[in-house]
Amino acid sequence: MLRRKKSQGFTLIGALAAALVLSILATFIGKNLFYLIKSRMRSEAKVSIVDNESTFTELIAAKIFTMANSNACSIANFASTFNTNPPTFPGGLVTVRIESPTLVDFGLSGTPPSFQADLKTAIASCATKPILPLKKVDNTWTGTFLFCAKVNNPVVRRDRKDQTGFLNSPAAFAEIRIDLSSEEVSQVDKVLGDALPCNTWVPPASGSADPDTRQMKLSYRIFWKRSNGNSDLDYFSKIDTKIINVSELRTN
Repeated sequence: MLRRKKSQGFTLIGALAAALVLSILATFIGKNLFYLIKSRMRSEAKVSIVDNESTFTELIAAKIFTMANSNACSIANFASTFNTNPPTFPGGLVTVRIESPTLVDFGLSGTPPSFQADLKTAIASCATKPILPLKKVDNTWTGTFLFCAKVNNPVVRRDRKDQTGFLNSPAAFAEIRIDLSSEEVSQVDKVLGDALPCNTWVPPASGSADPDTRQMKLSYRIFWKRSNGNSDLDYFSKIDTKIINVSELRTN
């Protein structure tokens, strides 16, 4: 009788130990599965900006080129002109517009402190823009455009099939600087020098047989967040610079 009770006691201890091990394993696997899913979503979100980044920058460059060519260097009502027939991504729904982003768009409660600081600085900076080419004392015009552009998706958020991609972000915008340049400008001057004067850049000689060597240096910082997420893994930013050839822009 004593032996049976002792055996039952060991069995109970063994069962408790096994349950404890299983509980620890479940917690470990659960946490790792959670972070695996979040990591995959984060990777998908980063891939989405790579897939759309070139189109995003080229759409903006093409719009600014059209505006500059039509209005020389003095662009009145810059934002409303940009937003009339705004740049549109393939598919015809998602547009890029000159609008001021807000902190509410991003729901800052879950964002990492470093992201919050950069985001708040960017939003405050956007409130002072656009800053357009200015006429100088020597009657030349600066060749730099500074502005902020937001991605606008008219589809109701809950109806969007992709909850991770850049174009479906509930909050996505970019700080943008465009410096007018040319293929003749050295790489050092492109990086460190001033933009070409706007009035010598726009427009080229009518009917000229020479190839169009004009370029734009587009520097930008993009902020966006993943839909339906407010953890520190759901907020993203990317900074880059591209040299865009005017001859390759689709402006029709």
